[in-house]
Amino acid sequence: MASSERLKFAHRCIQDGTVDSICPRCFVTIASVANEADLVFKEGHHVCDPFVLAHYEFFKKMPHSETVPSRSAVTQRDAE
Repeated sequence: MASSERLKFAHRCIQDGTVDSICPRCFVTIASVANEADLVFKEGHHVCDPFVLAHYEFFKKMPHSETVPSRSAVTQRDAE
């Protein structure tokens, strides 16, 4: 990991018995393993892709209330 902070990765159990590890910063599935203990190494060496982080930062700054019409506005527009 690039910084000294320790991230808490989400683990998702798959029906085939494997376990996925998901980064809480970039939301990328960084590994899929049969033994959950094998995730420690992969999580410790994960570095978020700066492009992916920039992509999420861009969308976090968007004024969503102005860009997405409300359901009532769409229904009213369709009725006209």
